[in-house]
Amino acid sequence: MQRIVGFGASSMQGVGDSAGGSFARVARHFTDTELVFDNHGIGGNCLADMLPRVAAAMTPPPDALIVLLGCNDLPRQPDGSPEKRTTLPVYTKRVGELLGKLDAPKKLFVTSFAVAPKVGIDPALFEAHMDAALAAARLHGYETWDLFRETRAEAAPFWADDGVHFNDDGHAYIAAHVISWIEANFAPQSNLPEELRGLSPEEMEKRWSESCDTCCGDKD
Repeated sequence: MQRIVGFGASSMQGVGDSAGGSFARVARHFTDTELVFDNHGIGGNCLADMLPRVAAAMTPPPDALIVLLGCNDLPRQPDGSPEKRTTLPVYTKRVGELLGKLDAPKKLFVTSFAVAPKVGIDPALFEAHMDAALAAARLHGYETWDLFRETRAEAAPFWADDGVHFNDDGHAYIAAHVISWIEANFAPQSNLPEELRGLSPEEMEKRWSESCDTCCGDKD
């Protein structure tokens, strides 16, 4: 079995999606495989809340990690929870600490969709935070997907009614990319005979060769 951990806040948890969120969609796609999915997304968390949760996410050590942090640390106007917000230097320090502690042989960091204007986050500040997070992710050896820049010109169709979370289409968009990433990093297992599941490619090749020797030996 191979353990794949999702880590973050409400976006990873699945808020806004009637189908349970992008990570749940991904897990359903890989039903009947050797992949086990463990969602460590908790709505409302900022980086200071996430840091104490690292040990639980890393136990047992995952084979792959997908991180989508959201924007709970970012100041906004008006703001109902100003105590949660941080400055960019503090965010940069904390995101580097968090991504340094989260680790796996395969790991993907995803920036967030831009939020709606009504949320009240300055677009330039949002971009600066995403850039800081990307820099930290690359420093710590993550593959990165800059979802923010890929979609910011056309993010509106992906917003839930609150303008900050993703709707069904947004979560489906993320899930499709993550499914492709997992398929590129892990051999598909769902179509394999049960006796071959969990074997390495080298072990599979050996089994196949032995099977061919048994069934297709000299007919002379």
